[in-house]
Amino acid sequence: REKRGLVLRGAPDHWPIITSASLERPVEILLAVHAARCNLAQILVVHSKQGGEEPVAVRVFAPQFRASRCLCYAKYAFRGANGPISLDTCVLVGSSGAYGHVNLRDSISSGLSVRFPAGSKLENSVFVGRDFDASDVHFRSCIVTGTLRITRGTVRDCIIRCVQSPTAETAIEFCNLFGPHPFLDMAQPDKACINAPAMFRDPPNLDYRLLPTSPCIGKASDGGDIGVRWTPEMLQMCRIALELRARRIIKF
Repeated sequence: REKRGLVLRGAPDHWPIITSASLERPVEILLAVHAARCNLAQILVVHSKQGGEEPVAVRVFAPQFRASRCLCYAKYAFRGANGPISLDTCVLVGSSGAYGHVNLRDSISSGLSVRFPAGSKLENSVFVGRDFDASDVHFRSCIVTGTLRITRGTVRDCIIRCVQSPTAETAIEFCNLFGPHPFLDMAQPDKACINAPAMFRDPPNLDYRLLPTSPCIGKASDGGDIGVRWTPEMLQMCRIALELRARRIIKF
């Protein structure tokens, strides 16, 4: 507790790796954060020797945690307790979730499931996986390759396979729902939604940029493109993830 406000940061052009590969025996949690207001920046957290029922790369127990330009890899890449939690320009390889609200932007998440609580704001991010559960969560300029199951909230300028909702209280606007059954249960479009193939460049290699012939181009609420607006920092994080995969350090 006396270490609240701690900052763990890589030097410019250097990416330290926190890894469990050299440990004598498997562990469940690789990096545990118990102090408030801690910051993790430009760090790779690779949990390769995983133990326990729910092995996690970064487990946050305290509020006001922030991570930027980080990669987390494990069965559960990231788990958070008390909010608010801020994740900026991160790659999460593995399932992710939190109990306190999350502000996530300019990030890529690849895992079987994602669960963020009410009040979370997710912007300009890619979610690759089968399931995404959310209640009263706000999406803007995101890509969800699986089913988004949401109870209330807003979904704007997003590319999603399909949306499932038990109520009609979710605003879905200026989105492309590219699945064969785009709206399930009581989910329904509000305005300017389309149902067409998204036409990504190279999804197996995390390249979810749009092809020039994509129907998502110029269809967003601001006249730009539906989906993620890629930044140089996001592309750099994708290159790092692909390099680690090529070296067989991580899998996705």
